Amino acid sequence: MLPTFNLPGDTFPVNLFGEPARGKWIHTVGSVAKVTFISNGNHPYTGGFTGGTGILRLSSALDPGKTNANVIPAASLKMLRNGMKSGNIFFNGVGRSAGNTDYFSNTFSNHIGTGK
Repeated sequence: MLPTFNLPGDTFPVNLFGEPARGKWIHTVGSVAKVTFISNGNHPYTGGFTGGTGILRLSSALDPGKTNANVIPAASLKMLRNGMKSGNIFFNGVGRSAGNTDYFSNTFSNHIGTGK
């Protein structure tokens, strides 16, 4: 997993032969959508906070189509920027319970607890 998190860029890491540097073992099932952020302009922020276009991906760590599979949701948002790499943020569902198949039943966070 470290190559994915440590390498800058918008592509999946590849080896010397142009093949994926590792397998994709979780979150293999998902949906993507083009999104637009429209700012109300009532703030002093610049850059991406003024608005833009991005890609939203909603996925599950387990394939929800499998019998008795829990939905373990995650989301990623990639905001596209001119002249530089995209801005990215990742979220996971927290507080999941066994047998839960409602994707939006719990909070999403980019700070995941240690489970202790």
